[in-house]
Amino acid sequence: MIKYFISYTNGPKPGDPAAVTHGVGRCDITTDAPITSCDRVFDIERAIIERHGFAWCVVTNWQRFEE
Repeated sequence: MIKYFISYTNGPKPGDPAAVTHGVGRCDITTDAPITSCDRVFDIERAIIERHGFAWCVVTNWQRFEE
């Protein structure tokens, strides 16, 4: 398993005030395959959207965590 630190920019969640247009966040993920393609990044973005309910999400950076 490979651990990554993920940085992202996200859209608002349902119920956020109209003035909230975006936010930023960080999370850690563990995956069985390295992040080497856009498809993997899209999968991560989709997972973040589903987990938090954001309108959209764009991964801005990822860094492999070496233990």
